[in-house]
Amino acid sequence: MASLKAKNEPYDAFEHLCQSLLRTGKDLFGMVSGYFDDSGTGANDSVVAVAGYVGSVSQWETFNGEWVSLLTQFGVSRMHRAELESFKGEFSDWKLGSKLEIGNWGQVWS
Repeated sequence: MASLKAKNEPYDAFEHLCQSLLRTGKDLFGMVSGYFDDSGTGANDSVVAVAGYVGSVSQWETFNGEWVSLLTQFGVSRMHRAELESFKGEFSDWKLGSKLEIGNWGQVWS
């Protein structure tokens, strides 16, 4: 596959990847962005679960803006579900109502 760039343009890692994987100008290429989390990966766990969200770059940009606003609204720097469920870490002084309210936000993105 011939280069898509002029010789004087700087190196482009994405173009390099495409030229390494794609042999003709008719090959298709796709990329997916996602976030995944695991549960049950401890030494004594007999079951492992993995869940996540997949979306386009623009969907992740929208999500990120909403997520940062949500964390700011609740006065936390990050969301760790295990800490939320057990009222530990940044959630140690929370009440059940706040926990339920922030927990319900996950349903919006599901």
